[in-house]
Amino acid sequence: MKNNKNWLKLNRSILTSSVFDNPKLLKVWIWCLCKASHKEREQVVGRQIEHLHEGQFIFGRKVASRELNMAESTVYRYILQLKQLGNVSIKTNNKYSVITVENWRLYQYDTRQLEQLNEQQMNNKRTTKRLYWANISNCPVETKAYKHYILIKKYYVNFQKIS
Repeated sequence: MKNNKNWLKLNRSILTSSVFDNPKLLKVWIWCLCKASHKEREQVVGRQIEHLHEGQFIFGRKVASRELNMAESTVYRYILQLKQLGNVSIKTNNKYSVITVENWRLYQYDTRQLEQLNEQQMNNKRTTKRLYWANISNCPVETKAYKHYILIKKYYVNFQKIS
């Protein structure tokens, strides 16, 4: 199967969320998840180019009203409610808004990708620590870092003797 980005994840925890209690709000929320970009991209809006990050999309009340089959004012009120709940943030100008689905990566990333990202970050931290200590042990004696290195080294040697 090809790596197809035409799907979205919907966690079962939505059943206990405040969004689930209101069918129209749930409809707008799922619409937002579907509209959000799955990767960084440029979008032309009128004569402007808008740079969108993952989880962002261009919002206009008229198009949203048509796509959701709701009145413009109703759509806008539900978008504001999602903002109040912390599900989205909105950056507005006089022609359109850029809506950001908050925590989009948590909602939509493949679990394996998140695990790989976390492991990569941990490996980077370990490598940085090793390089730091390797560089410190080669420092000239008069530096503060070298003095700290010697103190810590003595502590560990003494600690190992006690154990």
